[in-house]
Amino acid sequence: MDAKTRMNQWGAKKLVVGEATFFLQPGESIPSNVQEVIVLGENQALLLRANENFVDSDGVKRISGSKWMIKGPRDYIPPVQVDIEEQRNSIPLDENEGIYVRDNNTGEVVGKHG
Repeated sequence: MDAKTRMNQWGAKKLVVGEATFFLQPGESIPSNVQEVIVLGENQALLLRANENFVDSDGVKRISGSKWMIKGPRDYIPPVQVDIEEQRNSIPLDENEGIYVRDNNTGEVVGKHG
């Protein structure tokens, strides 16, 4: 509900961060209860996907459907325009080990050696 116009904003989402006390207005609900802050370690990252166009906290314009990663160490609170696809961990490689990586856009497979 828009506090100024007192009109319902059907389908709109609002993020409330920190300790807060508030009443739900008619037609409002808390869809997935209280969420915890995501704490990423030094070797962790999150793969994110925008579910609508928006400008993120770093000033980068994100287009609906685009994917990007954020790396730790840091705390992260996803905005309502972002879905978390998965959490990833780094893969340490020894000098004589390697891995193959596929580019999602081109399908090209590239060999990477440590």
